[in-house]
Amino acid sequence: MRYKRGLILVLTVLLTLSLIGTAFAAPPQWVQEKKMQKMFMKQFKARFRDLTEHWAAEAVERMSAKGYISGYGDGTFKPQAFVTNEQALAMIVRAVYPGAEVDQEEVFFNMEKLRQLSSTWAMHELAVAIDKQLTTAEEMFSLVPRKPARRIDVARYIARALLKGDIDPADVELDFIDVEKLDKDDLAMLEKVVALGIFQGDPSKTFRPFKPITRAEMAVLLKRLDEKVENERDKAEIKGILKAIDIDDLEITITADGEDVTYNIAEDASVFRNNKRAGLEDLEIGDEVLVVLSEDGAVKFIGARKVIVKEKVEGKVVGIDSGDNSWIKVMVDGHSYQYYLADEVDVEIDGEEAELDEINVGDYVILKVENQLVVAVEVELEEREVEGIIEDIEDDEITVLVDDEEQTFRLADNVKVKIDGEEAGVEDLTAGGTAELEVVGDLVVEIKVEYEEEVAGTFLKMDGDEITVLVDDEEVTYPLAENVDIDIEAGINLEEVPGGVEVTLELRNGKVVRLEIEVTEREITGAIEDVDDGEITVLVDDEEQTFRLADNVKVKIDGEEAGVEDLTAGGTAELEVVGDLVVEIKVEYEEEVAGTFLKMDGDEITVLVDDEEVTYPLAENVDIDIEGDADLTKVLADSEVELELKGGKVVKLKIEVEEE
Repeated sequence: MRYKRGLILVLTVLLTLSLIGTAFAAPPQWVQEKKMQKMFMKQFKARFRDLTEHWAAEAVERMSAKGYISGYGDGTFKPQAFVTNEQALAMIVRAVYPGAEVDQEEVFFNMEKLRQLSSTWAMHELAVAIDKQLTTAEEMFSLVPRKPARRIDVARYIARALLKGDIDPADVELDFIDVEKLDKDDLAMLEKVVALGIFQGDPSKTFRPFKPITRAEMAVLLKRLDEKVENERDKAEIKGILKAIDIDDLEITITADGEDVTYNIAEDASVFRNNKRAGLEDLEIGDEVLVVLSEDGAVKFIGARKVIVKEKVEGKVVGIDSGDNSWIKVMVDGHSYQYYLADEVDVEIDGEEAELDEINVGDYVILKVENQLVVAVEVELEEREVEGIIEDIEDDEITVLVDDEEQTFRLADNVKVKIDGEEAGVEDLTAGGTAELEVVGDLVVEIKVEYEEEVAGTFLKMDGDEITVLVDDEEVTYPLAENVDIDIEAGINLEEVPGGVEVTLELRNGKVVRLEIEVTEREITGAIEDVDDGEITVLVDDEEQTFRLADNVKVKIDGEEAGVEDLTAGGTAELEVVGDLVVEIKVEYEEEVAGTFLKMDGDEITVLVDDEEVTYPLAENVDIDIEGDADLTKVLADSEVELELKGGKVVKLKIEVEEE
C-alpha cells in the first residue's frame, strides 16, 4: 500500500513525540501541526507552478537560480512554448557573457528595421550577441528575432559562443539521417556541439534541424552549456558534500575544498535529489550537492545526488579497462559510477574462475569493494527478467525504458517473440509496448509484449502511416492500421490538425485501429502585431502570441468579409483558434487616432501614438485637411495630426501645422 510522504512524516514525528519522557514536555499540538505544515509545503513547492513534475524542472530551476532564464508574471514557465531567436540568444549571452557591456547605439547604428523586429527587453543581449559574433544583423533580418528558433539556429549560436572564429569539422561523424540539407558550415558547427555533448539526437537517429525548440529543451541545453564555460556567475555555484541540514532554521552546511561552510536557505529554494524534486528532509548527510546562491548569499537551488560508498555494488557494466590503472564502470539506479580495480582481482563468471578481459559491456556484475578498490567481480549470466517499455528496435538490438532509464540489449538469433499472447516475429515489434525480456548477460532470448489497448496523449505530428504522440513526457510513434477509424471534433481536416491537441488511440497488436482527436476551439483577443507567411502575431496582455492561419481562414474587417491580405497591424482582433490554428478572424480597427506627425512615405504615414511609432496605409482618395493652408510637402515633424480610419486605412487626415 502506498502512502503520501507528508503523511508518513507527520505520523513518524508524532509517534516520536509520544515516546519522549515527561521530563521533556512536548510543544502544544498547534505548534507541531504548524511545523509539519511548513515542512510539507517546502517539500513540494516549485519555482514555477507548471513545472511541478516536469522532466526538465531541475534544469529550468537551476538556470533560473543563476539568472539565465526567467518565467512569466503569472508564475508559469510555459515549458512547451517555443523559444524565439532573441530569447535563445539572450539566455546564451547571460550564460557565457554575464554582465557584458556594449554600446547599443554603435551596434544598431542605422538599423532601425532591426530595432522594430526586436523586443525592447532583448536589445541589450541582442547587441552583445552581435558584438560577440554569435549572430549578425543580416542573420537576424532573415530569421527574425521574435520568431521561434530552430534547433540548427540554436546549435549555431552555441557553437559560436564556445568556439570563437573559424570552426573546422570535429573528429566525430554525425549519424543523423536528416541533416543532408544543411550546408557545410552548419554541419561543422553541429559536429562541434554534438562532440561536446551539448546536443544529442534521438533513438531514431534524427536531429530535426528545422524543428522549433521549446523552452524546456532550451533550459537543458543551457545547463550543458553552463557546465562548459567559466564566468563570474560560477562563484555563486558551490559544489561539495552535505555536512548538515537544519530544516527549522533553514541552514545547510557543505564541505567544499576541505572547509565546512554554512549557508542560509531561501524559503523559495528549489530542491532536487537524484534529478527528482525533493524536500529538505529528503537530503542525506554525505550527499554530493550543488547549490546556487542569490546575490545576498542565500541558497536558491539545491541539487543533491546520493554517493554510493558500498562494500557491495550491483549493476550493469557500461565500461571496462583492464590495462594499467584498470577500472570498471557500472550503471546503478540510472547513474554510472567508476571504480578502480585492485592489483589482484578475483573474477568469477557463473561461479567459475575467469579473467578480467572476459567481462563484457552489458554483463550484470556484483562488485566487492574494499578501501574503495574492487577486489572481486562476480558476473551473473543466469537468466533474469527485465520489464520495461519498448523504446526502439534496430540492428538486432532492443532498447527498453526501465524505471526512467534506457537499457539496450542484443537479440539472440533465435529469440522467441509473443505479442498479446500470440507467437510473432521481431519485425512485428513496435515502440510503446510493455515488454518482459528474458535476458542472459546482455542477450535477449525471449520477448513477451502486451500493447496497451488505449493510449491518451498529446498529438505531435502525422507522417505517412505513422502518428507521433507525447505520452507522459515521452515522444512515442505508432504505426497506423490499414483501415484506421479517425474521429476528429471541430470539423477540420486531418492535414490541418495542429500539434498540442489531445488524442486517444486504440491499439491492436501495436497498431492504431482507431484515432480520436479532440480539437476544442478557444477565443483569443489582442492587437495585431504582424501578418506574414501564413502566420498572425497578436499582442495579448503585453505578450506576443503567434498562430498559424488555416488555409480557409475566414476574415471579417469591421463586420464585412475580407481576405488575409487586407489585414494590417494595429487592429483589435478576435481569433477563433483550434490548437494553434486560426480558423476565423474578426477585426475592428480604431475609427479615430490622434498623435504627432513623423513622416510621410509614399502611400503611408507614420505617427507617434502614446510613445509608439505606428505606420498606417493611406486610402486611395484620402481627405486631407491642413490648417493654415500649408502645403503637404512642407508639413513639419511634431505637428499634431488626427486620423480617421476605415478598414485599417486612413480615409481622412487632419494636420495642425506648428508655426515656425
